[in-house]
Amino acid sequence: MRTLKQIAGWTCLLVMASAPLAQGSTILIGDHIYLDSFAINGVLDNEPHQFTPSNLHLVHESLATSGIETNAVITVVPVETEAGLALMMLIDSPVSGELDFGSASLSMMTTAPESATWFVNDVNQDITGHIDGSTGLQTSYGLFTWNPHGNGDGFAWANLNAGDQLTTLFTAINGQDPTFPGLNMYDNIQFVTWGNNDWEIAETVELNSGGTYSFTALVLPGPGALCLLGIAGLHGRRRRRNS
Repeated sequence: MRTLKQIAGWTCLLVMASAPLAQGSTILIGDHIYLDSFAINGVLDNEPHQFTPSNLHLVHESLATSGIETNAVITVVPVETEAGLALMMLIDSPVSGELDFGSASLSMMTTAPESATWFVNDVNQDITGHIDGSTGLQTSYGLFTWNPHGNGDGFAWANLNAGDQLTTLFTAINGQDPTFPGLNMYDNIQFVTWGNNDWEIAETVELNSGGTYSFTALVLPGPGALCLLGIAGLHGRRRRRNS
């Protein structure tokens, strides 16, 4: 008779064999949005914290190839980079056909484990706040200020590992350099995942009536790690029953 351990092992082998090689890692947003990562060569290959314009263009070009429009929205996307797994927040697009109507700005505050590395592309260098906390977390914050006519900014947490948790809060700005119309008034945040050999929009949301939106992110273990944990759990339970 086949044991539960054997069945679990064979099931895991089937799952791992059938999993797309390009899927990479999975990041859970909130409690129901699953984002699968994909590699973009040459991205985040500079010194830490330097999210260069050429890097930013590479990411936008990859998304555009899949038909993902990044103009006038915030795009959240997981990418396998030279600096490991990264969760990127792209603010508008660096390419736009809109008329030049001045600058826009958006406030951001985000936290990650101290083991993560932050990268920022901010033309006006307004994302200047950074705190290394005493609880194993670090926080980056400040304003993105950009010209929606042919400019865009970006931020990324890289070197992410299974179990890492992140939080992000966006807040719209009124008055000088307002967020709107730099971003669309509605459906202004999109979460993008890799699936069916292409980038796809997993979900679209928007800043609420108070001009804010926050989300949590959790890096999930890969299929292999989950299988090992499952087998270990079955083995552990069996040993306890026999003791």
